[in-house]
Amino acid sequence: MAKAGLSEKAVEELRQIQRQIAELMGAEGQFDPTKVIAEPANLLSSVLYFKQLIDAREDTTRWLSYLLRLDRILISSLISLAIGVGLTALYLLGVLAVWFWFVFAIFLDVTSLLILGGCWIAYFLAMRRLSQAETLSTMERNTI
Repeated sequence: MAKAGLSEKAVEELRQIQRQIAELMGAEGQFDPTKVIAEPANLLSSVLYFKQLIDAREDTTRWLSYLLRLDRILISSLISLAIGVGLTALYLLGVLAVWFWFVFAIFLDVTSLLILGGCWIAYFLAMRRLSQAETLSTMERNTI
């Protein structure tokens, strides 16, 4: 098993599982369900643990998709902010003489900044949640 790239700890855990299976099979080599039911706490803790692992994987997938969406929103906000700053500069230089463009540019700048601020907060929260989910998922890989 060491050739398969498993650590000594993993090999020992696999051997322990094999011993437990052999105990459950009994001397006749047939499965005895009464031995499993006699230890319901182990079964329940295993089920709860694997439920947490499944949830962690789903959380990882969900937060990654949120981050991709946030990246798109951030890029769009940066583009609209650049357009707003450009329109404001053109108005202040006298190229655009209509006051409507100045009001539109200020509105575009303010909304872009608000969206950027909200996205950055959401981005950092999503990164924190993603790191928590990845930590639990990594713990699962290390314990199995």
